Amino acid sequence: MAIKASYRENIAHPNFERWKRGREVAVNRGLFLKSILEQVCSPEGKTILDIGSGIGGTALLLSENNHCISLDISLDSLKDQPKSKSLSCICADGKKLPFRAETFDIIILQDVIEHIGQAGTLLHDIFPFLKPDGVIYLSTPNRFSILNILSDPHWGIPGVALLTRSQIKKYVLPLLRSSERDREDFAALYSFRKVMNMFGQNVAYRLWTSFAVGELLNGNKGIVWSNLHLKLVKVISYRCIRSFILRCVNNNPGMINRFLTPTFYFTVKRHENF
Repeated sequence: MAIKASYRENIAHPNFERWKRGREVAVNRGLFLKSILEQVCSPEGKTILDIGSGIGGTALLLSENNHCISLDISLDSLKDQPKSKSLSCICADGKKLPFRAETFDIIILQDVIEHIGQAGTLLHDIFPFLKPDGVIYLSTPNRFSILNILSDPHWGIPGVALLTRSQIKKYVLPLLRSSERDREDFAALYSFRKVMNMFGQNVAYRLWTSFAVGELLNGNKGIVWSNLHLKLVKVISYRCIRSFILRCVNNNPGMINRFLTPTFYFTVKRHENF
């Protein structure tokens, strides 16, 4: 799920600066996530599972007043994570969770599903581990966002966002990342429609685009860190452009979120509990 430490720490890697920024804003990302959860439930005194926790910034933040489990398929990533008395680290596959049913109040999938092959059944697999009134937080980049088509958030290359997982494995890895040709945790993006199919019929979701854009324009550094997106933030900070953007953004499953929003932010519950 999360990219192994050996990749992240390679200074010569094309994505090194992006990963470095990601590490630097890890706490900001956690604060942003927490601010969304606070509008859905009280994220205090909860049992939380962070799947694909990567460098562990979010898990550490949420462990302050909760029992939080940081789960990642990469043992190297878990070894590098900061430690806390209320934070447990487990090396496991997110699709084969080693827990009892209805264990967690909150399950986090923060920029994870795009790194998992056959992720279409993931929510179906993890819902049994969520308490009846629990909530899932899910974020993932948008395959059909114009911004991601111009510069894929993981590869930094135009057009890669549109490629399927098999196409990336066949063409992009051998040609552009030959040393990583055997990786299975590379990113392939999902469209809005694909994410909806993943949710299925028995859940209700909330999309948090308007909130994310407002936070971004107010200076939150935990939302974007690719070069193109950081430049765009500077451009839309001008007053006239800022006002136009805020009037346009919404949380509806329409054109804005299908083809412009670069990252989806969702909270998901069982339908009767939303």
